[in-house]
Amino acid sequence: MCVRVKRRFFPRKLLIYLLLAALLGSCCLASGDAPAVKKLSLSVSSRELLLSGDSPATARLTVSATPKDADLTGLVWRSSNESVATVSDAAVTAYKGGSVKITVVDTRTNVKASCTIKVYNSPQSVSLSPYMKSIRQGRTFRIQAKITPTRNIRKAEKAIAWFSSDVTVATVDAKGNVKAISPGEARITAMTVNGLTDTCDVTVVS
Repeated sequence: MCVRVKRRFFPRKLLIYLLLAALLGSCCLASGDAPAVKKLSLSVSSRELLLSGDSPATARLTVSATPKDADLTGLVWRSSNESVATVSDAAVTAYKGGSVKITVVDTRTNVKASCTIKVYNSPQSVSLSPYMKSIRQGRTFRIQAKITPTRNIRKAEKAIAWFSSDVTVATVDAKGNVKAISPGEARITAMTVNGLTDTCDVTVVS
């Protein structure tokens, strides 16, 4: 005696729904594979930036996470003072002297890390006082040099080199002290580290 077993067929729509559900589930599992950020740390190519003329200064940031395979797709960068420096995709661009705090935040866990960058100005001008002097042979006087800007400028950028056009007439030392050697005329020049100059014309009389 033969018994016929009826085959059961799943409705086509049900099969489609099951396939879609399986696909969505695998996508969700794939996106959730990376663990959440527990700790962030920042390193920067340079914590001190020097501006040169009108050109901005730049630095590059590197972010490290714990665990190492954490999901970093939710990172946001912030600058404490965008008039001093801005940050975008771990790149810092500085525009004026000052101090700025750069922070990276994981928006999913609110874990953050930060570092402070100091931006320094270069000399933009130098002026001498007096700019002209008549002096007797054998006497001395001092020339004052003023560099601008005066804020957010390092000691190294305040350095001045002094020169005399004729050392037989007048000499000048590293502090701007001029000594009248013999009658005649000499031009004293002050030069900044980035090549800016100003002069004082000295006439030595007997």
